[in-house]
Amino acid sequence: MAFFSPTETPVHIQSIISIHLHGVNGYKHSVFNALAAGLTAITFVATAACAPGPERVTPSPNPAGILHQKGPYQAYYRPDGKIERLLQDVDGDGRADAVILYWPNGKVRAGEIDSDRDGTVDRWEYYSTDGVLQKVGTSRRKGPRPDQWDIIDGNGRVVRREFDDDGDGVPARSQPVGGETPSPAPTNLEPSRK
Repeated sequence: MAFFSPTETPVHIQSIISIHLHGVNGYKHSVFNALAAGLTAITFVATAACAPGPERVTPSPNPAGILHQKGPYQAYYRPDGKIERLLQDVDGDGRADAVILYWPNGKVRAGEIDSDRDGTVDRWEYYSTDGVLQKVGTSRRKGPRPDQWDIIDGNGRVVRREFDDDGDGVPARSQPVGGETPSPAPTNLEPSRK
């Protein structure tokens, strides 16, 4: 077992340094230069091979749509330019008071409206693919989903009213109205223009 004493250590270290300075370091220097030159050449070749050619520089279509906001409206347009969703914040509190969804043909598909502006949706509208109002749901108990639906005919009259009395989201009973009641006015939000 070797012990280092204060008198032996400087001599031992000095001898190691002198050997490396004259014998090993000169050899290491030439090996290091050769490795550096080789790695530089490999890096250059790999970079040139991976660089896109002129045929790969063409821009790809944007997979996301466009979000457009103006005043109290915020509209989302699909990549093909057709509107998909429209939000309206009437009172400026940062929460949508109305959310309107659109069919691919640009007609209204559905609407969720917070008509009393308390932060909870209280009116749900459902439309045909032609944009004709078919059903309006409301929440009699101020819950987060409809518990009453007015079914509307092609002439815009309520012909049947359905009720969800147990809160499971499925109508439990139905009541004919006879078509004399006019349908509730549909939401009058129009898609914003870009």
